[in-house]
Amino acid sequence: MASPMSGQAGNGKNQVQVIARAASILRALEDENSGLSLGQIAQRVNLARSTVQRIVAALENEKLVIAATPTGRVRLGPAILRLAASVRSDFTARTISKALRTARSAPSSCANGQPK
Repeated sequence: MASPMSGQAGNGKNQVQVIARAASILRALEDENSGLSLGQIAQRVNLARSTVQRIVAALENEKLVIAATPTGRVRLGPAILRLAASVRSDFTARTISKALRTARSAPSSCANGQPK
């Protein structure tokens, strides 16, 4: 008899990969107040547009991204603000600045659509 986890061994890697890809998409939208089209996001994160479309749809369901224009551009959504606001307020400006520098200088974990 197969265990309940059999057949899912490869699934864990895919779950990690989709999280890395979603994070890459969210980072691509940083500082893009007017939003980006799915094609623009796909180019920036080096993923197929269809992959970006599926991930963006899931992010939209969670309000992590929202429609920026009626023509299909998306931008960061209100859930991002709620998450950021929930960060402990005892962070000092120095700690936040260091974290932002580290995050911006870190290489994308999703180059060529594959996690490093």
